[in-house]
This record gives sequence, structure tokens and C-alpha cells, in this order.
Amino acid sequence: MAVNTAFIGLAFLDCADHRITRRIVPSWLSTARSACDFILNDLSQHHPKKDEICFSYTPFGKRYVHNANTLAAQLLASVYAITKEQDLADAARMAVRYTVSHQKNDGSWYYGESGMDRWIDNFHTGFVLVSLKQIARNLETNELNDSLERGYQYWKSNMFLSNGTPKYYPNKAYPIDIHSVAQAILTFLSFVNDESEALEWAQRIAAWGINNMQDREGYFHYQIRRFYRNKIPYMRWSQAWMQRALTEYSWVTRNK
Repeated sequence: MAVNTAFIGLAFLDCADHRITRRIVPSWLSTARSACDFILNDLSQHHPKKDEICFSYTPFGKRYVHNANTLAAQLLASVYAITKEQDLADAARMAVRYTVSHQKNDGSWYYGESGMDRWIDNFHTGFVLVSLKQIARNLETNELNDSLERGYQYWKSNMFLSNGTPKYYPNKAYPIDIHSVAQAILTFLSFVNDESEALEWAQRIAAWGINNMQDREGYFHYQIRRFYRNKIPYMRWSQAWMQRALTEYSWVTRNK
């Protein structure tokens, strides 16, 4: 619920505060703001320290994972950037402090902190990096700079083969997942103002995805396994994310 709510809230926010017209649409902003109320009031919360929060996936469970936590914080910080409600900014800061405090020495994050969630993968790391980047921008803070740099360098150095193939795990390429392709493009695009090679990497990953995972009919395959390929055209997991990634890539390259 945290992930879906945040994605939907951010979509309404994009509509409410369009990057071209910058025209605020009150009804859409109100919808995004109501999603913040759900995050703050209905999701389970973990408070390991006075200045830290981790938002759970749902109101019913206590599974605390970093990409859900930072995505919830991203929505709070994004709404704050428009409404300037300090309680939204404070909650976003507390959430990212939890995730930053659990970053490993090498710059990586586990998917989550429970025993069953202690793995590291490509696209969930990308989710965390993009959310932290957006939160830092919306809160106008340098507090996350070191964490972002270490996380980005770990991700870039460990999650790709030399030809641009996105690995699933740092020590294992398969399954090669279209979500890793799409999120890699989006993650590199988030760092184009920080590293000169980021846009080149985004282009490399986009070309690899088109050449290796796009069907002749136009849709993108779900996964490449070691001995077979799963061509199921999942709309949300595969098509929507590649559509978004390629659209964002086109936008960035046109406006550089």
C-alpha cells in the first residue's frame, strides 16, 4: 500500500504542478496531500530512535523495507515543496535518516532489515537512490550527499556487466529483469548533473534493453533466465516502466 499510494500521489502531484506550465491544480494537489495523510496516519511505523521513522508497506503488517520507506518520504517531501507544511518535511527527514543509518559501509542497502529481507538487488537500490535524490532536492538539504554518493558508486560498480547488461544481484546476473533495465535508466538520469558519465550510461542501458529485451511486436519481455526467456508482456512491471524510462530519457536529452 505504501508503494502504490506514493506512486499515485506523485502522479497527481505531477499533474498538479506540471514541469512546463507550473500551473497548480488545487483538486489534484488535494488528492496528493490526502495520500500524505494515509502515510502519516495509517501505515505502521517503526521508531528505533527519536529522530527516525520507517514506514511499513501496509497498515496491517510490520515489514519495514527501504524502498517503500523512502518512496513514502519522497511523496511527503514533494508535497512539502509546494505546501511548505513543516510536519511533512520533518517526517520525510526522519524516514530518510532511518534508511541512511542502515546503509552498509560499502554504500549498499539490504532490501529490508528483517532476516528474510537481507538481500541486495539492482532495481530496489535504484528506487532508494532516486527517492533520496528527490527528497534532498525538495527539502533543499545537503544532509544526504555522502549517502547518495556512496550508494550511487556501489550501485554503478556492482550491478552491471561491462557491456551494460543490468545484473539482478551484485554477484549474480540472472534473472535479467526488464525492471532492472528501466530503473537503471531512471537512476542514471537522476545523476546527470552530478556525474559526466551518467547520461552515457543511461543511453547504454536503454540501447541494451531495446536490442535485447524488446519483442518484434514492440513490447518488452519480462525476464531473461539462464536457459530460457520469459516473454510475458506485463503491463505494469515491464511496459509502463520502460515507457516511462524511455520518455524520461528523451526529455532529458532534448533539454540538455
